[in-house]
Amino acid sequence: MALTKDGLLACRLCEVKEITVAGLPDTIYIRKLPAGALFEIASLAKKHESNGDQTSVMIRTLELAITDKDGERLFGDGEGVALADLDVSVLPALALEIQAFSGLTAEAEEEAGKESGSRDGGSSP
Repeated sequence: MALTKDGLLACRLCEVKEITVAGLPDTIYIRKLPAGALFEIASLAKKHESNGDQTSVMIRTLELAITDKDGERLFGDGEGVALADLDVSVLPALALEIQAFSGLTAEAEEEAGKESGSRDGGSSP
């Protein structure tokens, strides 16, 4: 039986992970970024590629990924600008955690390729 609209929407991604980042006094929750957020971040990165402004991309990533324990975003659109006041080592560390959790590291992509190959019998063109 095929999925209904409600059934499909019930599959929305809301995977949350508690992490520790050096420079922060306590743990923090992040969510695995869904496709829409990943497309938005990729588009923003491309837009800022020529001027080298990766801070905007990093801030938006954190805005979309930092959550409470139930997966609700802590920062609304535009509120993440205040995160730029954190220690300079914290922002990239958080961004790397989010990227790894969301499958955006070389290791995660390699692992995903292995899993995909095992599901389709391991054949490749």
